[in-house]
Amino acid sequence: MSHPAWTQALDVHAYYRTLREIDPLFAAEDYHAMLDLLERAWPGLPNAAPDVRLIEILLFKAFCHAQLGRPADALTVFHAMLRCGLPSRPVSPAYAAVRELPEFAGFARENEALLERARHEAKVELDVHVPAGLARGVKAPALVILHGEPGNRVRIRDEWTPEAVTARGVIAAYVQSSQLRSAGRYLWSWDGADAARARADVRAAFETLCREHPVDPGRMVLGGFSGGATTALDVLFGEIVPAVGFICLCAGDRPESFTTENLVRAKDRGVRGVFFEGEKNWPDADERALLDAMQSAGLETKFVLNPGCAHEAPPDFPKKLEQALDFVLGLNP
Repeated sequence: MSHPAWTQALDVHAYYRTLREIDPLFAAEDYHAMLDLLERAWPGLPNAAPDVRLIEILLFKAFCHAQLGRPADALTVFHAMLRCGLPSRPVSPAYAAVRELPEFAGFARENEALLERARHEAKVELDVHVPAGLARGVKAPALVILHGEPGNRVRIRDEWTPEAVTARGVIAAYVQSSQLRSAGRYLWSWDGADAARARADVRAAFETLCREHPVDPGRMVLGGFSGGATTALDVLFGEIVPAVGFICLCAGDRPESFTTENLVRAKDRGVRGVFFEGEKNWPDADERALLDAMQSAGLETKFVLNPGCAHEAPPDFPKKLEQALDFVLGLNP
């Protein structure tokens, strides 16, 4: 039986408060406390597809059951997701005992069929927010924002708020990859995803954005979180779209297009950018190397360390995002 919390409009603040409370319990491997917290916030299981954010709650529940030696309970969660039309991907070593259950084979066949169908139907998605009061015929700069991996445009929009972007007179454009990992979770280049397809997705989203919205293509900024940040840099330095700058949160891996030649070309185009990183994540050797190479090539860059944060957006990120846009676009010199 579903609980009202699964069918009512999601309280976004309560959701993120739950995730923050889970973090220390997860780090301490206190799975009993994690599961108790999750069941207090969202008791039971849904019987209809919930808000995409709540897929993460279901996956946490399954993981906790598996870690507590309850594989049948974990499989019950995955079955509930399947009934809601949400294919999962229980391939982690954490689910070894789940996969050994006699009833897992039947579940796996049905789940894989749904997953393959969902992957076939997945396409790049674009969510655009235009500043209010933009005069007719006026073109505005745009920030193209790529979610983390695995992630989606809803979660990234919650943290990179449209209001913070449009308040600076900038169009906010959230791009969701066409590469589905499991329900509500999309990839750019991690876990076997295709980096070339990721570039094509961003290019297609850019073309749609320019065709359907009042964008000034000469003032395009690429941004993203984690794997989305790496893809944003790859697209920028590979000149897949004409971007004048970047805003990266928790970037790390070296993009394929990050070459000496492309750094020089970016410098000549006047590319500027901002790196945000969590204090608990720093120093990161790969990200340090990216920053050093850009600064050595003469690109104007800023590095901002978020106190008390790990691989995540800080609570004050909307304000910091406004400041980053001012720097990259020269809105408030």
